Amino acid sequence: MQIAEAVDFTMQARRQSIGGMGKEIVNYHQDQAGILPFRILFLMIIFLLATFCGIYGFWRMEKAYTQWGPAAAPAWGQPWLYLAAGLGSLFVILSLIFFSSSQKSLTIYQNGITILTGFRKMVFTWSEIAGISFAQERVAWLPWWRSYSAQIWFDHKRKFDLRKVVSTKSLPECVTRLKAQIYTLRESQNRYELLEGEKLFFGPLQLEKSGISRAKWPGNYQFLGWEKIYKIEIQNGDLLVNLTSGKTILYSVGKIPNLEIFLMLIREFQNL
Repeated sequence: MQIAEAVDFTMQARRQSIGGMGKEIVNYHQDQAGILPFRILFLMIIFLLATFCGIYGFWRMEKAYTQWGPAAAPAWGQPWLYLAAGLGSLFVILSLIFFSSSQKSLTIYQNGITILTGFRKMVFTWSEIAGISFAQERVAWLPWWRSYSAQIWFDHKRKFDLRKVVSTKSLPECVTRLKAQIYTLRESQNRYELLEGEKLFFGPLQLEKSGISRAKWPGNYQFLGWEKIYKIEIQNGDLLVNLTSGKTILYSVGKIPNLEIFLMLIREFQNL
C-alpha cells in the first residue's frame, strides 16, 4: 500500500543548525540488535576469504617463480590475487552499506526534528511539516501479526516513511509525540485557512468550506458538496465517505494526514 516516494531532501529541505532546534526531547532509531551479529559474522567470513586468497596467490607466485621463472609467476598467482581484491572490495562496500543502514534515526526537539538516513542528516522545523498519517495494518491470515504505516507529509504529494528510521516497536509512541506538536500548530491554522476560503489537502482528499473533493486520478478532483454527503466515519481502519446517493467511497486512514484534524473540521463546517 505504500505509495510514498522518498522526499528529495537535498533540494526541498532547509538546512539549519542543530543549535537552533532547542532542547532534545527524545531519539528514535531502527532496531539493529537482531541482525547485527549476522552482519558481523558475514563480514568476518568475507575478510578471511580475502586474506586466504591473497596469501595463497602470493605463495603460488613465489613457487612458480622459483620453479619455472618470472614468466610463469603471474599466471599462477594473479587469479587468486584478483579474487582477493574483489573480495576485499566487497568487504569495504558491505561495511559502508551496513554502517549506513545502522545510522538511521529520528530525533524530536522543541522546535522541530532531525532525520538521519545513513550519512545524511536533515533538519525540519515544525512549520515545515504539513502533517502526519498513521495506521495499523493487519494480515487476514496472520491475525497475530501487527505492523504500521506512518508517514510525515511535507505537502500533498511529498512524504517520508517513518518506518525507515524508527523501529516498529517505537512507532506508536513516536507518532503520538509528533502529532502533539504538529496538531498544535496546524489545527488553528487550518481552521483559519478554511474560513478564508482556501482548500486544504488531506492526501487524496481536499477540504473546503462547501464540501470535499476526491482525487479520481492525479490532477483531477471530483467535488462533493455537503448536501451530497450523508456521513463520514471510520470503520476497520478505513475512512468511509457515505453519499446520499447510497454510494460509499473508501480510503485507508494511513493515506490521510492529520486525520483527527480532518474529522474535526468536517464536524464544524458540514453544518454551516
